[in-house]
Amino acid sequence: QEAKSKYGIKKSQLWPQIEFEAEWSRQKFSSQGIETVNLFGGNVAPNMQGPTSDLYFSAFDANWEIDLFQKILSEKNAAYHEILSYEQMSRDFYISLQSEIATTYFQLRSAQQQLEILYRHEKARQETADLVADRYDAGLSTGVDLDRAQADLYDLQSAIPDQEYDLQQALNKLCFLLAKQPGELDSIIFNS
Repeated sequence: QEAKSKYGIKKSQLWPQIEFEAEWSRQKFSSQGIETVNLFGGNVAPNMQGPTSDLYFSAFDANWEIDLFQKILSEKNAAYHEILSYEQMSRDFYISLQSEIATTYFQLRSAQQQLEILYRHEKARQETADLVADRYDAGLSTGVDLDRAQADLYDLQSAIPDQEYDLQQALNKLCFLLAKQPGELDSIIFNS
């Protein structure tokens, strides 16, 4: 807005400048002194006797600075290009914002898929650990096999909170970029 105002001012300096001023006053003279009549109709001292005098003043001024060395024109062009640069900066900001929103959305969906894969693998490893435990109880497997199956399960389960954290971080970032409160997008993201 400021750049557009500057441009308008610089552009107007290429044309003639015109100024007009007008004043009016009335004075009453008497032996008691000079009193000025109220401009809105009533006298300041209505009981005073004597001659009155009306004073009128008007002035008209016109000038035009010929832009011989094109200083004003170049200032006008500079102001115009400043407007264009502000508009371009605004467009750049919106493009960057849209890009950041898209990147965050894909990070969110990726974290969501990875978490679903971890849950499926957890279920499969739990079944494997249960099977190995049953085999161990039946004497068909060693304690090393049972420890390995349980270690694999615990290792996988330890990765789940980190993935849940990454998912929540991406969701909060997306809410921030879209000017939403945390949690507002949960129903949209998790139900689609």
